[in-house]
Amino acid sequence: MRELIAREGDKREFEDSGYHCLIVRNPEAGYLSGFVGIPRTHSLYGFEFGEVDDIRAHVGLEFSGPSPGTGQEQPERWYFGFECNHLGDLWLKDLMSLDPVSLGLKRSSSYKTMDYVEHEVRGLAQQLKVVEHRRVYH
Repeated sequence: MRELIAREGDKREFEDSGYHCLIVRNPEAGYLSGFVGIPRTHSLYGFEFGEVDDIRAHVGLEFSGPSPGTGQEQPERWYFGFECNHLGDLWLKDLMSLDPVSLGLKRSSSYKTMDYVEHEVRGLAQQLKVVEHRRVYH
């Protein structure tokens, strides 16, 4: 798995549905997070992730704001994102720190690859595109 992670790299950027998409690896634990940045003109710009009910990605939205995963603020965009560090997710820190018994308890867990996260991010972007001009209220 370490070889796979090394091949994947720590970051991937692309565009889908006209939105900036970003995947970054958590530097301490090794799991991936995915983000989609929407413009100021989007109906959900400025909304908190908990206020958005009908958008799905991985286990659910867990982030909203102008600073996705990198800590660098992007004021022209508002990002929604998710993390792959939940029950059922396996990440590099697990492999390095868990004893064989604990790791055995996570045997039904799986590592969410860069390709898996890209698929989820593209799905998130497409869902956000559908509601781009929908009238919503805070």
